[in-house]
Amino acid sequence: MQTRSMTTSGPKGNVVQHPDPKEAMSFSKIPPEIQNIIYRVILVSASPITIDGHDAGWDYQTTPAFLRTCKAVHEQAAAIYYTENTFKFRTTEHLWQFLIDIGLEKRSMIRSIECPFS
Repeated sequence: MQTRSMTTSGPKGNVVQHPDPKEAMSFSKIPPEIQNIIYRVILVSASPITIDGHDAGWDYQTTPAFLRTCKAVHEQAAAIYYTENTFKFRTTEHLWQFLIDIGLEKRSMIRSIECPFS
């Protein structure tokens, strides 16, 4: 596969090649270590993520839109979201409903929960 480029003259008369903007780099071609840095910037919160209850479907309301962009991103980044955040619940009912609704795989990733157990 040939890469198309545009050639221009630089300020000192040297030839500079610019990649064709139509051939932008795919996110999937970025090294996984860099992808994980990007995922952490987008998905990890310094403060607890508060879960208040729901009217319809926890997963849709509490999963960041970024994780819903495509299956590949979800598979790669969900572990970072669920493992590296603290989830805060106002009641044990909210906690239990959330844990049921997100499913076993995501439940197993959670490492930190805040909830008043009274």
